[in-house]
Amino acid sequence: MVAQAERLREAVVETSQGHCERSRAGRVSRLVAGAPRTSTIVSGPGPTVVEVRGRAMLAGVDRIEVAGRVFDVRRAVVDDVPGLAALLADDVLGATRESGDLVAYERAFAAIDADPAHLLLAVRDDTGALVATMQLTLLPGLARGGATRLQVEAVRLAARARGGGLGSALFAWAHAWGAERGAVLSQLTTDRSRVDAHRFYERLGYAPSHTGFKRPL
Repeated sequence: MVAQAERLREAVVETSQGHCERSRAGRVSRLVAGAPRTSTIVSGPGPTVVEVRGRAMLAGVDRIEVAGRVFDVRRAVVDDVPGLAALLADDVLGATRESGDLVAYERAFAAIDADPAHLLLAVRDDTGALVATMQLTLLPGLARGGATRLQVEAVRLAARARGGGLGSALFAWAHAWGAERGAVLSQLTTDRSRVDAHRFYERLGYAPSHTGFKRPL
């Protein structure tokens, strides 16, 4: 897999204007000029590969292009909270466990945003509509030789944004973000009833290696 990724990376040819040319490895998105960070999503046989230029994704906007559409990926701000809460509720499971109390969501957002180990993403399409979110957390630990893990939570895509490759591209972006910050493993949990999500995560290289338990407090 590493060798394949390296071959795909070598197929990305960056021009002096900051764009990428098409190659035989698959469709290569253009680099969007003027963004504080830019990512090149390479789609072809095998897993999606993301090339990330730049390092600071705190206040800046990263842009990824998927199937000819540009999506802005940035750290969520408090004004995004109502839309993020709506995304979480627009789901078979979310409809039964999310609430209409925005004060609780705003309080949670403040705690997330104040902790540099967390990154809550707000993803908007080329019309400015909020179409996706995920929460990323860096978890340092003593296990696995002092490894840092990337925890992926609260992944949601708006119904109109599903099936076009945005989910895969967003995970590729998240993996690169975690690796840049020293994470050596990405992990997530998913409800047993989400069979389609299980297949999606396995296509991304995740393995159902552990059994998770939850207990109300």
